[in-house]
Amino acid sequence: MHKLSVIVPIYKVEKYIERCCRSLFGQTLNDIEYVFVDDCSPDRSVDILLKTLEDFPNRFEHVKIIHNSENLGLPQTRRKGISACTGEYIIHCDSDDWVDITAYEKMYSFAKKNDLDIVSCGCFRVEESGLTHKCDEHQDGNILKMLLLAKKQGRLWNRLVRSNIVKNPNIIGPSTNMAEDLVLVIQYYYYARSYDVLNEPLYYYNFNPQSLSFFSSKEKLLSQAIEMSKNKHIIESFLIKANLHKQYSKEIIASKFFDKRWILPAIRNAKDCSLWLDIHPDINISLYTCKYLSLQDFLTSFLVELRLYPLLRKLIRRG
Repeated sequence: MHKLSVIVPIYKVEKYIERCCRSLFGQTLNDIEYVFVDDCSPDRSVDILLKTLEDFPNRFEHVKIIHNSENLGLPQTRRKGISACTGEYIIHCDSDDWVDITAYEKMYSFAKKNDLDIVSCGCFRVEESGLTHKCDEHQDGNILKMLLLAKKQGRLWNRLVRSNIVKNPNIIGPSTNMAEDLVLVIQYYYYARSYDVLNEPLYYYNFNPQSLSFFSSKEKLLSQAIEMSKNKHIIESFLIKANLHKQYSKEIIASKFFDKRWILPAIRNAKDCSLWLDIHPDINISLYTCKYLSLQDFLTSFLVELRLYPLLRKLIRRG
């Protein structure tokens, strides 16, 4: 058994994958298993991976490359990677990002020293201009509550998780790309006996502003919101099964409202208001009693219900 397995999905990342691979193969932790899953990438990503690997002959026998027979999307691709892992711990790395070369040794050592099921670390957000923002990771408050309220980011790439949790057959997998990390992270923490934070930025997240909502079409925003809503329903189903639904009922409402908020930039007419109401329609009334939502959130919902979209546009611009 390897100390650690790292899963790297590959799809259209020829611009970034060499940097990612060099940071992974150059890790100071020796006993790492690398699981690359090619989701039918149409570019030279896999060729670049293989070429880069030639510079690290000591890593060659620890590298697995899985080729999907068809494009499956991120959730299924990661699931195939998990099935192939044999490490004591499992972590993910997105192929357009990179990691500090000491990251996995520090996280693994911290996990072993403190007998932890999960270790998370801080990160750097790197913009296209090269500007870097440090994002700290703290251990504070109720972890499930913090994740549902988006006060803590539910990312897979900065969390080292014991493999018997990741491979737990009771884990419900995400169905779509949007918010898919959160589906898994919430369940990992539920099943974990112990977890802690190594508050050191060890991961470099490649921030792409082109993916933000104000660059997206109405159709794309709606599609993303629907994807998020499907995964939120999976989270809610899990919490019901775990008898935690009542305890986190207000947090669930807030989390679902965040999906509605996603399509705000697309609301331009009365028909668009109907789209808002169709995202998580079960909270259209109960959201007004949710203590985690702001006055602006309440006003937004009220204006949408009344189809007063011109006033809504002014509220959004003011906010």
